[in-house]
Amino acid sequence: MRTTLYFVGFIVFGLILFFVFGDLAVDRAWLNSLGAWSWIVAVGLMIADILLPIPNTLIITLMGQSYGPFVGGLIGTLGSFSAGVIAYGMTRMLGRRFANWLLGDELKSAEKFFYQSGSFAVACSRWLPLLPEAISCMAGLARMPFGKYCVALLCGSVPMCFAYAALATMSDSEIIPLVISVILPIPIWWIAGWLLHSRRI
Repeated sequence: MRTTLYFVGFIVFGLILFFVFGDLAVDRAWLNSLGAWSWIVAVGLMIADILLPIPNTLIITLMGQSYGPFVGGLIGTLGSFSAGVIAYGMTRMLGRRFANWLLGDELKSAEKFFYQSGSFAVACSRWLPLLPEAISCMAGLARMPFGKYCVALLCGSVPMCFAYAALATMSDSEIIPLVISVILPIPIWWIAGWLLHSRRI
C-alpha cells in the first residue's frame, strides 16, 4: 500500500507541475535558434524531465523534424537512456537503509517485482507520460540488477524514440507531434494493463 501511495503521489505531483507550467520549456523556435547545440540542449531537457514536467515525446518529434528520423531517433535514445540511468542511479545510491525506511515491509515485494517483471515495466514505461521517471526511481530503490535494467531501458527507448522521430517527419506542424504524443500512449496503457492483469509477463 505504501509503495502504491508513493507511486501515485509521484505521478500526481508531476501532473500538477505539468498543468501549472505546461510545456514552457519546449519551444521549437528557441531550440532551432541554438543551431548545432540544439541536440545537446534537447538531451539536457530530457534529463531534466526527472524533476521537471518536460514532454519528452514532443522533444523527440521536434528532433525528428530538425535532424530527420534516424539522427532524431538517436538523439532521443541518448536523452531517454541517460535520463533513465541517472534516475535509477540517484535512487539506488540512497542505499538499502533508506529504501527500507521509505517502503518498509513492502521493499521485498518491490524487489521481487522488479526482479521478475521489472524489465517489462521499464521498457513499457518509456512510451508513457510521467511513468518513466517513477518506474526508474522505483527500480533503483528496489535495486533491480543494473545490467538487466539497462537492457530493458534500451528495449523501451530505442523503438519509442525512433517511432516518434519518424512520425514527426509527416508534418512540420507542432500540432501533429503533440497529438501523436497524447494519442499513441493510450493503446499501450491498455495493453500493459491487460498483460499485468493476466500475468502474462
